Amino acid sequence: NVSVLLSDTDIGTASNPLRSRVDIGTGALLQAEGSLDQPGLLRIQVLNEATAIDSARVETVGIALSAAKAKSVIDADTDAEIEIDGATLLNQTGDVDLTVRTDTALRPSANLLVASAFAGAALAEATTVNQADNRIVVTDSDIRGVDVNIFAGRNINRVSNLLDSFANAETTTVSLLPGFAIGELKASLDNMPVFGNG
Repeated sequence: NVSVLLSDTDIGTASNPLRSRVDIGTGALLQAEGSLDQPGLLRIQVLNEATAIDSARVETVGIALSAAKAKSVIDADTDAEIEIDGATLLNQTGDVDLTVRTDTALRPSANLLVASAFAGAALAEATTVNQADNRIVVTDSDIRGVDVNIFAGRNINRVSNLLDSFANAETTTVSLLPGFAIGELKASLDNMPVFGNG
């Protein structure tokens, strides 16, 4: 008796990431109005948010030999971007804030129960890859304010990217003869905050 279960989730891919993007193009003028008593506010913020929780669970029972495999995979490839090219952003009485940030939680889990009279084998695998790119690119633009804050990988309150990757594998084998239980785990993070002046 052999049972196999695979659960595979992609939140964006390398060629087609989950993207949140603001483009401000040539000739655009964004100007905040205000006074010294009531300063203007010019704030452009990008937040990419994704949460995925998965549990692949297999239970198999056999008389002679039972084997099972459960695999749970959650991968995310996300881009949070602001691109300003040939534009003007003005705030004579307050700040200009440009921020990009990512908030992801990926939690794959594989759970196995294998029971047989003689021998059993179980392989539980849970993997996750969390790729987060945060970019602000400014080219040939005029940005003026009391303070100009440009943050890639955090917001104006200085809250950094919140990237959570957690993998869980649980196996149980019950048999009269030796049983084999293997758990494989992989959780990785790749965070790329970039500010560029084109």
